[in-house]
Amino acid sequence: MSSMRYLFIILLFIKLPVFSQLIINDTTTIYGERILDLGDVQNSKFCTIKQKDTVITYTPNQVKEYTLQDKRIYKSYPIQINLKNERFFLEQLFQGEKNLLYLSLDKGFKRFYVLKSDSSNILIEIPLIDYKNYLISVFKDCKTALENVEYVNYNKSSFYKFYNLYTQCTSKPLTRTRYGFSLIGINTQLNLKQLATFLYPDEKKNSLSFGAGFQVDVPISNTKFSFHPEVNYRQLSTNRKSFNGNTTNDLVINIAAISVPLQIRYGFYNQKISPYLQAGISYNRLLRNESNIPNYVLINNSQQMTVYDEPLFQKNMIGYNFGCGVLFNYSSKKSIFIELNLNQIRNFDFHSSLNSIDDIMLKIGVLI
Repeated sequence: MSSMRYLFIILLFIKLPVFSQLIINDTTTIYGERILDLGDVQNSKFCTIKQKDTVITYTPNQVKEYTLQDKRIYKSYPIQINLKNERFFLEQLFQGEKNLLYLSLDKGFKRFYVLKSDSSNILIEIPLIDYKNYLISVFKDCKTALENVEYVNYNKSSFYKFYNLYTQCTSKPLTRTRYGFSLIGINTQLNLKQLATFLYPDEKKNSLSFGAGFQVDVPISNTKFSFHPEVNYRQLSTNRKSFNGNTTNDLVINIAAISVPLQIRYGFYNQKISPYLQAGISYNRLLRNESNIPNYVLINNSQQMTVYDEPLFQKNMIGYNFGCGVLFNYSSKKSIFIELNLNQIRNFDFHSSLNSIDDIMLKIGVLI
């Protein structure tokens, strides 16, 4: 009994091969064939099987259908190209009341077809020219999904995303490159540990400021991830006094900066409300970098002043940030977002790296 238990455990860790299947005709199906994936173009022309040291190639005239190991299905159909009828294997992207099929050939030739799952069994080509109007006429039974037609490109990835939304009959935005504008409220904490001896011991200063930003959201393939760069502008002016006996320090800082966060975003996309998380690094360029600390010392009823006026921050700073937000999708074209970000920005120089800028940023904007 114990030996059988050990054998079962060993089998759990053995990766068993996953095989494909091949349908020769309506009545003959062969399982266990290792079908090679040679890319969209070759898969459209041939079904290639490897049996030990032998490679066998079938044409669309010989095989009705085949399935690759990743479950992609190719079916044989007669296609008319340049007034010539010829059979090809079309990849079945979606199956439903309207099946979506895809053909890729040499020299960048790509076509999409709709096959209605009714008795007519008619294969309809989606034309390359004026394909958006054609999509509106074919998929008019779901008007909400048609709001995304404007953003459909004639490629496999874009058609796949659109058809997925159509099958759900949802108006949530099609995953695409989007642009946004935002107003930013910033609660800033200046960490000035390098100057703790001057400030006795008030080394932190919180200040409120405002800014504005522009952003781009670029989807990464068909995933829920996107590349999300931004360009933000902000200004900060602050001053603070500190006292120690007969010494008074007056901290004055004026900063204007351009910040360029480079982030990766993960979205939980829904029809109306879409929360998201993001994180990344940022490059910060200080356009105005003014800081000084007048130091007043009272000696024998006479006040003496010295000024520490070296910049507390470098012109070029680097930081990291993470945050979360929510998109409110009031159409497939536009969304309002509210976002909360935490950022820490440090000097490049090691000796002044003790000085940093910590931001809590609240953004409100529009994404189109």
